[in-house]
Amino acid sequence: MSYPVKHPLFSIIIPIYNTEKYLRRCVDSACCQTYENIEIILVDDGSPDDCPKICDEYAALDERIKVVHKSNGGLSDARNAGMRIAEGEYVIFLDSDDTLFANACEELHQYAETGCDLIAGGCVSGGERSFFNSGITAAGIYDARKYLKLSFTSGRMPMAVWLYVYKRSFLVKKKLEFMSGIFHEDEEFTPRVFLSANLVVFSGVCFYNYSVREGSITRGQDMRKNADDLYAVCQRLRTLYSRLSDRKLKRLAIDSLAVKYLSLFQDGRLYQYGKEYIRRKFIVVCTRRIRTAAKASLYCISPKIYWIVNRICKNT
Repeated sequence: MSYPVKHPLFSIIIPIYNTEKYLRRCVDSACCQTYENIEIILVDDGSPDDCPKICDEYAALDERIKVVHKSNGGLSDARNAGMRIAEGEYVIFLDSDDTLFANACEELHQYAETGCDLIAGGCVSGGERSFFNSGITAAGIYDARKYLKLSFTSGRMPMAVWLYVYKRSFLVKKKLEFMSGIFHEDEEFTPRVFLSANLVVFSGVCFYNYSVREGSITRGQDMRKNADDLYAVCQRLRTLYSRLSDRKLKRLAIDSLAVKYLSLFQDGRLYQYGKEYIRRKFIVVCTRRIRTAAKASLYCISPKIYWIVNRICKNT
Protein backbone atom coordinates (compact mmCIF):
# COMPACT_ATOMS: atom_id res chain seq x y z
CA MET A 1 0.00 0.00 0.00
CA SER A 2 1.20 3.51 -0.86
CA TYR A 3 0.57 6.33 1.58
CA PRO A 4 -0.76 9.82 0.89
CA VAL A 5 1.68 12.70 0.71
CA LYS A 6 1.00 16.14 2.16
CA HIS A 7 2.50 18.08 -0.71
CA PRO A 8 2.51 15.96 -3.90
CA LEU A 9 4.72 17.19 -6.69
CA PHE A 10 2.49 15.78 -9.42
CA SER A 11 -1.28 15.46 -9.69
CA ILE A 12 -2.21 12.88 -12.31
CA ILE A 13 -5.76 13.61 -13.51
CA ILE A 14 -7.57 10.78 -15.28
CA PRO A 15 -11.01 11.60 -16.78
CA ILE A 16 -13.01 8.39 -17.15
CA TYR A 17 -15.99 7.48 -19.30
CA ASN A 18 -16.90 4.07 -20.71
CA THR A 19 -13.33 2.74 -20.80
CA GLU A 20 -13.71 -0.26 -18.51
CA LYS A 21 -11.62 -2.40 -20.86
CA TYR A 22 -8.57 -0.13 -20.52
CA LEU A 23 -8.98 1.47 -17.12
CA ARG A 24 -7.01 -0.93 -14.91
CA ARG A 25 -4.02 -0.78 -17.23
CA CYS A 26 -4.17 3.02 -17.17
CA VAL A 27 -4.50 3.40 -13.39
CA ASP A 28 -1.83 0.76 -12.76
CA SER A 29 0.61 2.83 -14.83
CA ALA A 30 -0.04 5.79 -12.52
CA CYS A 31 0.08 3.80 -9.28
CA CYS A 32 3.34 2.06 -10.22
CA GLN A 33 5.36 5.23 -10.80
CA THR A 34 8.92 4.89 -9.55
CA TYR A 35 8.56 8.42 -8.14
CA GLU A 36 5.90 8.17 -5.43
CA ASN A 37 5.34 11.81 -4.41
CA ILE A 38 2.16 12.01 -6.45
CA GLU A 39 -1.59 12.05 -6.16
CA ILE A 40 -3.93 10.36 -8.63
CA ILE A 41 -7.34 11.84 -9.33
CA LEU A 42 -9.88 9.54 -10.96
CA VAL A 43 -12.82 11.50 -12.35
CA ASP A 44 -15.76 9.20 -13.09
CA ASP A 45 -17.75 11.25 -15.59
CA GLY A 46 -21.01 9.35 -15.07
CA SER A 47 -19.62 6.26 -16.78
CA PRO A 48 -22.39 3.68 -17.50
CA ASP A 49 -20.10 0.61 -17.22
CA ASP A 50 -18.09 -0.76 -14.28
CA CYS A 51 -15.63 2.15 -14.24
CA PRO A 52 -17.13 3.75 -11.10
CA LYS A 53 -16.72 0.46 -9.20
CA ILE A 54 -13.15 0.04 -10.44
CA CYS A 55 -12.30 3.59 -9.33
CA ASP A 56 -13.53 2.90 -5.80
CA GLU A 57 -11.60 -0.38 -5.68
CA TYR A 58 -8.36 1.41 -6.47
CA ALA A 59 -9.06 4.17 -3.95
CA ALA A 60 -9.45 1.54 -1.24
CA LEU A 61 -6.02 0.11 -2.10
CA ASP A 62 -3.96 3.29 -2.56
CA GLU A 63 -4.42 6.33 -0.34
CA ARG A 64 -2.85 8.59 -2.93
CA ILE A 65 -5.99 8.14 -5.04
CA LYS A 66 -8.92 10.55 -4.98
CA VAL A 67 -12.17 9.67 -6.75
CA VAL A 68 -14.72 12.10 -8.10
CA HIS A 69 -18.11 10.69 -9.16
CA LYS A 70 -20.08 13.20 -11.22
CA SER A 71 -22.83 13.33 -13.82
CA ASN A 72 -21.69 13.10 -17.41
CA GLY A 73 -20.38 16.42 -18.69
CA GLY A 74 -17.74 15.42 -21.22
CA LEU A 75 -13.96 15.25 -21.25
CA SER A 76 -13.39 18.96 -20.62
CA ASP A 77 -15.78 19.06 -17.69
CA ALA A 78 -14.10 16.00 -16.15
CA ARG A 79 -10.63 17.51 -16.51
CA ASN A 80 -11.84 20.75 -14.93
CA ALA A 81 -13.34 18.80 -12.01
CA GLY A 82 -9.98 17.10 -11.46
CA MET A 83 -8.06 20.38 -11.57
CA ARG A 84 -10.31 21.93 -8.94
CA ILE A 85 -9.33 19.41 -6.29
CA ALA A 86 -5.71 18.87 -7.34
CA GLU A 87 -3.02 19.72 -4.79
CA GLY A 88 0.17 18.90 -6.70
CA GLU A 89 2.65 21.49 -7.85
CA TYR A 90 2.30 20.20 -11.41
CA VAL A 91 -0.60 18.60 -13.26
CA ILE A 92 -0.39 15.69 -15.68
CA PHE A 93 -3.41 14.77 -17.80
CA LEU A 94 -3.76 11.07 -18.58
CA ASP A 95 -6.56 9.73 -20.78
CA SER A 96 -8.11 6.56 -19.40
CA ASP A 97 -7.23 4.43 -22.44
CA ASP A 98 -3.55 5.48 -22.40
CA THR A 99 -0.67 4.85 -19.98
CA LEU A 100 2.35 6.56 -18.45
CA PHE A 101 5.77 4.97 -18.51
CA ALA A 102 6.80 3.72 -15.07
CA ASN A 103 9.59 6.30 -14.74
CA ALA A 104 7.59 9.22 -16.16
CA CYS A 105 7.36 11.27 -12.96
CA GLU A 106 10.93 10.42 -11.97
CA GLU A 107 12.20 11.64 -15.34
CA LEU A 108 10.06 14.80 -15.17
CA HIS A 109 11.06 15.61 -11.58
CA GLN A 110 14.24 17.47 -12.50
CA TYR A 111 12.35 19.69 -14.96
CA ALA A 112 9.69 20.51 -12.37
CA GLU A 113 12.51 21.95 -10.28
CA THR A 114 12.98 24.70 -12.89
CA GLY A 115 9.66 26.19 -11.82
CA CYS A 116 8.61 26.77 -15.44
CA ASP A 117 4.93 27.16 -16.23
CA LEU A 118 5.04 24.24 -18.68
CA ILE A 119 7.10 21.11 -19.22
CA ALA A 120 6.96 19.78 -22.79
CA GLY A 121 7.70 16.15 -23.55
CA GLY A 122 6.88 13.41 -25.99
CA CYS A 123 5.06 10.15 -26.37
CA VAL A 124 5.26 6.73 -27.92
CA SER A 125 2.51 5.98 -30.41
CA GLY A 126 2.38 2.74 -32.35
CA GLY A 127 5.77 1.79 -30.95
CA GLU A 128 7.47 4.93 -32.29
CA ARG A 129 8.88 7.82 -30.25
CA SER A 130 7.46 11.18 -31.19
CA PHE A 131 7.50 14.74 -29.96
CA PHE A 132 5.09 15.87 -32.68
CA ASN A 133 7.33 18.86 -33.06
CA SER A 134 10.25 19.29 -35.45
CA GLY A 135 10.79 22.93 -34.46
CA ILE A 136 12.26 22.21 -31.03
CA THR A 137 15.35 20.04 -31.09
CA ALA A 138 17.32 20.93 -27.98
CA ALA A 139 16.30 20.42 -24.36
CA GLY A 140 16.23 23.66 -22.44
CA ILE A 141 14.16 26.58 -21.19
CA TYR A 142 12.35 28.75 -23.73
CA ASP A 143 10.24 31.85 -23.69
CA ALA A 144 6.73 30.46 -24.21
CA ARG A 145 5.95 32.65 -27.22
CA LYS A 146 9.27 31.88 -28.83
CA TYR A 147 8.53 28.18 -28.33
CA LEU A 148 5.14 28.70 -29.97
CA LYS A 149 6.72 30.57 -32.87
CA LEU A 150 9.32 27.86 -33.48
CA SER A 151 6.61 25.22 -33.38
CA PHE A 152 4.33 27.05 -35.80
CA THR A 153 7.30 27.64 -38.10
CA SER A 154 7.91 23.90 -38.21
CA GLY A 155 4.24 23.35 -39.07
CA ARG A 156 3.89 20.83 -36.28
CA MET A 157 2.74 22.58 -33.13
CA PRO A 158 1.37 19.75 -30.94
CA MET A 159 -1.92 20.61 -29.23
CA ALA A 160 -2.57 17.41 -27.25
CA VAL A 161 -2.71 18.44 -23.58
CA TRP A 162 -1.12 15.18 -22.43
CA LEU A 163 2.16 16.15 -24.09
CA TYR A 164 2.62 18.88 -21.48
CA VAL A 165 2.89 19.08 -17.70
CA TYR A 166 1.38 22.22 -16.15
CA LYS A 167 2.34 24.24 -13.09
CA ARG A 168 -0.90 24.23 -11.13
CA SER A 169 -0.47 27.67 -9.55
CA PHE A 170 -0.02 29.09 -13.06
CA LEU A 171 -3.29 27.52 -14.26
CA VAL A 172 -5.10 28.83 -11.19
CA LYS A 173 -3.64 32.34 -11.44
CA LYS A 174 -4.52 32.66 -15.12
CA LYS A 175 -7.93 30.98 -14.62
CA LEU A 176 -7.18 28.46 -17.35
CA GLU A 177 -9.81 25.76 -17.71
CA PHE A 178 -11.11 23.67 -20.59
CA MET A 179 -14.07 24.80 -22.67
CA SER A 180 -16.84 22.32 -21.96
CA GLY A 181 -19.17 20.61 -24.42
CA ILE A 182 -16.93 20.56 -27.50
CA PHE A 183 -14.64 18.27 -29.43
CA HIS A 184 -11.13 19.64 -30.11
CA GLU A 185 -10.93 21.05 -26.60
CA ASP A 186 -7.15 20.59 -26.70
CA GLU A 187 -6.92 22.77 -29.81
CA GLU A 188 -8.68 25.55 -27.90
CA PHE A 189 -6.90 25.11 -24.56
CA THR A 190 -3.23 24.70 -25.53
CA PRO A 191 -2.76 27.99 -27.44
CA ARG A 192 -4.36 29.94 -24.58
CA VAL A 193 -2.00 28.26 -22.16
CA PHE A 194 1.11 29.08 -24.18
CA LEU A 195 0.06 32.69 -24.72
CA SER A 196 -0.50 33.06 -20.96
CA ALA A 197 2.78 31.37 -19.93
CA ASN A 198 6.20 32.89 -19.37
CA LEU A 199 8.61 29.96 -19.58
CA VAL A 200 8.40 26.44 -20.96
CA VAL A 201 11.06 23.77 -20.57
CA PHE A 202 11.46 21.22 -23.35
CA SER A 203 12.46 18.06 -21.52
CA GLY A 204 13.16 15.67 -24.36
CA VAL A 205 11.46 13.01 -22.21
CA CYS A 206 9.02 10.55 -23.78
CA PHE A 207 6.75 9.89 -20.82
CA TYR A 208 3.37 9.09 -22.37
CA ASN A 209 2.12 6.00 -24.21
CA TYR A 210 -0.67 7.00 -26.59
CA SER A 211 -3.10 4.36 -27.81
CA VAL A 212 -5.25 4.79 -30.92
CA ARG A 213 -8.39 2.72 -30.63
CA GLU A 214 -11.50 2.30 -32.72
CA GLY A 215 -14.50 4.02 -31.20
CA SER A 216 -12.62 6.90 -29.61
CA ILE A 217 -14.35 10.28 -29.95
CA THR A 218 -11.83 11.50 -32.52
CA ARG A 219 -12.20 8.48 -34.79
CA GLY A 220 -15.95 8.48 -35.44
CA GLN A 221 -17.22 8.07 -38.99
CA ASP A 222 -19.47 11.14 -39.02
CA MET A 223 -17.20 14.14 -38.50
CA ARG A 224 -19.79 16.91 -38.70
CA LYS A 225 -19.78 17.58 -34.95
CA ASN A 226 -15.97 17.65 -35.05
CA ALA A 227 -16.06 20.07 -37.97
CA ASP A 228 -18.58 22.41 -36.33
CA ASP A 229 -16.62 22.50 -33.10
CA LEU A 230 -13.24 22.92 -34.76
CA TYR A 231 -14.55 25.78 -36.89
CA ALA A 232 -15.91 27.51 -33.79
CA VAL A 233 -12.59 26.96 -32.01
CA CYS A 234 -10.68 28.35 -34.99
CA GLN A 235 -12.85 31.45 -35.00
CA ARG A 236 -12.16 32.00 -31.30
CA LEU A 237 -8.44 31.50 -31.83
CA ARG A 238 -8.43 33.83 -34.82
CA THR A 239 -9.76 36.57 -32.55
CA LEU A 240 -7.11 35.74 -29.95
CA TYR A 241 -4.27 35.62 -32.49
CA SER A 242 -5.32 38.88 -34.15
CA ARG A 243 -4.40 40.71 -30.92
CA LEU A 244 -0.79 39.50 -30.93
CA SER A 245 1.80 42.26 -31.21
CA ASP A 246 4.47 39.94 -32.62
CA ARG A 247 3.72 40.10 -36.36
CA LYS A 248 5.53 36.91 -37.27
CA LEU A 249 3.83 34.92 -34.54
CA LYS A 250 0.47 36.37 -35.56
CA ARG A 251 1.01 35.39 -39.20
CA LEU A 252 2.12 31.86 -38.35
CA ALA A 253 -0.64 31.33 -35.81
CA ILE A 254 -3.45 32.49 -38.07
CA ASP A 255 -2.08 30.42 -40.96
CA SER A 256 -2.13 27.36 -38.71
CA LEU A 257 -5.91 27.68 -38.46
CA ALA A 258 -6.29 27.23 -42.22
CA VAL A 259 -4.01 24.19 -42.08
CA LYS A 260 -6.00 22.81 -39.14
CA TYR A 261 -9.36 23.00 -40.89
CA LEU A 262 -8.00 21.65 -44.17
CA SER A 263 -6.58 18.67 -42.28
CA LEU A 264 -9.95 17.88 -40.70
CA PHE A 265 -11.66 18.40 -44.06
CA GLN A 266 -9.38 15.72 -45.48
CA ASP A 267 -9.65 13.24 -42.61
CA GLY A 268 -13.41 13.67 -42.22
CA ARG A 269 -14.30 13.67 -45.94
CA LEU A 270 -16.25 16.82 -45.25
CA TYR A 271 -17.04 17.40 -48.93
CA GLN A 272 -19.77 14.75 -48.60
CA TYR A 273 -21.79 16.89 -46.18
CA GLY A 274 -22.51 19.76 -48.53
CA LYS A 275 -21.77 23.49 -48.76
CA GLU A 276 -22.13 24.05 -45.02
CA TYR A 277 -18.69 22.49 -44.51
CA ILE A 278 -16.96 24.24 -47.43
CA ARG A 279 -15.28 27.18 -45.68
CA ARG A 280 -13.62 28.92 -48.62
CA LYS A 281 -13.74 32.43 -47.14
CA PHE A 282 -12.28 31.27 -43.84
CA ILE A 283 -9.44 29.42 -45.58
CA VAL A 284 -8.59 32.42 -47.77
CA VAL A 285 -8.62 34.89 -44.87
CA CYS A 286 -6.42 32.69 -42.68
CA THR A 287 -3.88 31.61 -45.30
CA ARG A 288 -0.63 33.54 -44.74
CA ARG A 289 2.18 31.22 -45.91
CA ILE A 290 3.18 30.22 -49.42
CA ARG A 291 3.05 26.49 -48.73
CA THR A 292 -0.45 26.83 -47.34
CA ALA A 293 -1.55 29.01 -50.26
CA ALA A 294 -1.03 26.17 -52.75
CA LYS A 295 -3.36 23.90 -50.81
CA ALA A 296 -5.85 26.68 -50.19
CA SER A 297 -6.01 27.56 -53.89
CA LEU A 298 -6.83 24.01 -54.92
CA TYR A 299 -9.38 23.74 -52.11
CA CYS A 300 -11.11 26.92 -53.24
CA ILE A 301 -11.24 25.73 -56.85
CA SER A 302 -12.71 22.35 -55.95
CA PRO A 303 -12.88 20.88 -52.43
CA LYS A 304 -13.58 17.42 -53.85
CA ILE A 305 -10.55 17.54 -56.17
CA TYR A 306 -8.48 18.84 -53.25
CA TRP A 307 -9.50 15.81 -51.22
CA ILE A 308 -8.74 13.37 -54.06
CA VAL A 309 -5.30 14.89 -54.79
CA ASN A 310 -4.38 14.78 -51.10
CA ARG A 311 -5.46 11.17 -50.84
CA ILE A 312 -3.37 10.20 -53.86
CA CYS A 313 -0.33 12.03 -52.46
CA LYS A 314 -0.66 10.30 -49.10
CA ASN A 315 -0.90 6.89 -50.73
CA THR A 316 2.18 7.29 -52.93
